[in-house]
Amino acid sequence: SSGINAEYGNATMLVLLLTCFLHLAWTSNDPGFRFQVTQKGVDYGREVLLPILADSIRTASIPDWSGRVDTPLGHIDARVYGISIGDVDISNTDVKIVPAANVDVVIRNGFIKMHADWHYKEEAWPHISDGGSLDMTAGGILLKLDILVGSTKEGEPRINAQHCSFSIGKLDVTFHGGASFLYNLFSDDIGDGL
Repeated sequence: SSGINAEYGNATMLVLLLTCFLHLAWTSNDPGFRFQVTQKGVDYGREVLLPILADSIRTASIPDWSGRVDTPLGHIDARVYGISIGDVDISNTDVKIVPAANVDVVIRNGFIKMHADWHYKEEAWPHISDGGSLDMTAGGILLKLDILVGSTKEGEPRINAQHCSFSIGKLDVTFHGGASFLYNLFSDDIGDGL
């Protein structure tokens, strides 16, 4: 979970930096200093921050997973480990300033490619086990985030996520090693089940 927290922390830091910048623009009390945030400026910030965010996602540490899985043939103990992110595309991202001090962030048709190792062992006799690696692609990612930028009574910056939605259009899984030729016959069902 530390990898997920690191990934969440990096993304949160980027959103907080953008929020502080926007907050200063909208709530500056110093009449001697004033600046205006324009869509052109937000677009420039997006161009600068997106590669940083993509690199943060690529280098995120994802924890191993293990658990008991019920199958038509019985229970198995499964493990997915050594998970790494190979490629990330969040280039189709829009950041817009909208009325009432809101910032809308939309990522469309993003994708993440991952690689991992897997192993399982059947609980019941004959205790069949197998292992190998897998490649997984989460495509058609859609993330929508509406952020309200404001301030507290004390004038400190404050952000509230007004709406957040996330979906994955398709999850493709390809197995390698062991009896992967058999598992790949069902890879669409496995991807849809996840």
